[in-house]
Amino acid sequence: MDKIKLFSKQKDHLPKQTIDNGFNYVGSSYDYHNDNTKHKYVNDNVGLTIDKFGLQIVTNPTNYLKENNIIQINRSELGEFKEKFESDLHTNTDNYILSGLDYNLNIKTDYPVSSYLGALNLLPKYKKEIYANGCGITYLNKCKTFSVYDKVKQMKDSSLTVPLEYQSANIMRLELGVKTRLKKSMNLASINSLRDLIATDN
Repeated sequence: MDKIKLFSKQKDHLPKQTIDNGFNYVGSSYDYHNDNTKHKYVNDNVGLTIDKFGLQIVTNPTNYLKENNIIQINRSELGEFKEKFESDLHTNTDNYILSGLDYNLNIKTDYPVSSYLGALNLLPKYKKEIYANGCGITYLNKCKTFSVYDKVKQMKDSSLTVPLEYQSANIMRLELGVKTRLKKSMNLASINSLRDLIATDN
């Protein structure tokens, strides 16, 4: 699990005091097409967007729990994240729709990840973007993204701390992101909330 998006039409599901005391206001943007002003807030681990449609929260459960996002977490640890997140933000994630998520998988390779990227010609119907630093490729359409990249290089280039056991490793990260229409895109009709995602029978 790399990133999740939670959405609620009820803005007061996240207390104003939590926002005022725990977040920095980034600024606003106006969408003329929808006559909608979006207000954005951030702290170290969470991004908020508040507009006329409701409240959206974006966070990375792995980074939130482990303070880095190269280590992968299981469903039990995702439950730990849920408890900590709700306690820290004074909110109940059961009141939010799970509107987007990224799945990921680490593969330890024998050779540098860059040596494999040239052989990848996946998803020809998707738009293809090559990372500026050459460490990965992303395929995308309106609903999904699929990325393959050198996770260790990406973290180092972003000045993120790489755990000691990974610093000399070749880690290929496969990442599937669902941007919209979660149920339709992933055929996840039974998964509406973070609690549903954690449940072992889903």
